[in-house]
Amino acid sequence: MTLKTMLTKPVGNNNPIISIEGICILELWGHIGYNKTWKHWCLRGPWQGKRLYLTQIPTQSGSLITCKSKELAQLLQQEVSREMQNGTFNPARYRKTKPLQLMNYSQTWLRLKKPEISEATWSDYESSLRLHILPVIGNKYIPDINLDDLKGLLNSIRRDPKGKKNVMGCLRTLMNDAHDSGYIVQMPVFPKFKGKNKVVNPNIEYLEPDQQEEILSHIPDGDRPIFQFMVLTGCRPSEARALRKKDIRNNEIIFAKAFGKKGELKEVKGKKVLPWPITTELKDLFDSMPGNLTPWVFPNPKTNRPYSKNINRIWNRACKEVGIKISLNNGTRHSFATQMLNAGVPEGVVSRLLRHSDIRMIKRYGEYQVGALKSRLENVRDIGR
Repeated sequence: MTLKTMLTKPVGNNNPIISIEGICILELWGHIGYNKTWKHWCLRGPWQGKRLYLTQIPTQSGSLITCKSKELAQLLQQEVSREMQNGTFNPARYRKTKPLQLMNYSQTWLRLKKPEISEATWSDYESSLRLHILPVIGNKYIPDINLDDLKGLLNSIRRDPKGKKNVMGCLRTLMNDAHDSGYIVQMPVFPKFKGKNKVVNPNIEYLEPDQQEEILSHIPDGDRPIFQFMVLTGCRPSEARALRKKDIRNNEIIFAKAFGKKGELKEVKGKKVLPWPITTELKDLFDSMPGNLTPWVFPNPKTNRPYSKNINRIWNRACKEVGIKISLNNGTRHSFATQMLNAGVPEGVVSRLLRHSDIRMIKRYGEYQVGALKSRLENVRDIGR
């Protein structure tokens, strides 16, 4: 039996249908006509109480071509009718400005997203779109982006697996927001990070307390307190630089502010501000420090203003004199976390001390030192004996 496609007009219905051997496949929407003034074919019809006038049909590349022939107008009619039947029709796809084209939508999305996220996150989103996403699929209509498009994008990103994951995470967030706004009926499946794209977290570099003390001894006396403070609290360097006298009260420290990339004072990371207890070591540190007339706890003794990012130079110089190469963040914050875990402090407590917004972040410090593992194994064997 051969299949025969027929275009018919059922009784009582003004719209023709596409049928195969009498079986209705698609009811065509609208009416095709020719615009003599602009010399192109068009598709007209009612939609949600409005009259639509469509003259362009999208191509696979995401561009639009004008219906210069009746055949193109018929293809446009079939495409629109199919989307209406599936409940995915959006006239924005057929407009010249195409606000739902990824290139256009991303700019609006970045503008609306900026007040909601940190400057660092916004900067990562902007660079991910500009350098990696838009050059590859910027012309795509967002509801049309599928798994194949996402796989092609993933394979085109020239970064390590973690960098690739960050870029794809940016696009996922954008598309989630588009979905929540009603622009996407269903989210596409995103490719998994496996094989050569598998993300393997690097080992956390850290110092033992005696190594930290050796480095601190090579830091000038006037600069040493802020580094001692970071060692004792595991706070971020930007938070130590921004600590104000009014943030210390009721035997607690409130890490409320931090310095941003451009030296601006901003809110700290995290959903809420969590207090830090003042230990005996911290009290002794504060008592040993000379007074100052600034609002800051740790002003630079040379300028009486907060330390800038150049604080890293002081640390790196001391590390070089000792013969150890490690970043300030790893040598203080990461070392604090690893030392706590090696000492048997529960992960939840360490995560609370680090003021993580998500307790799962503590898992990145799961590489304990061999000595700590040996001690635990020997304790188990002793219990057995």
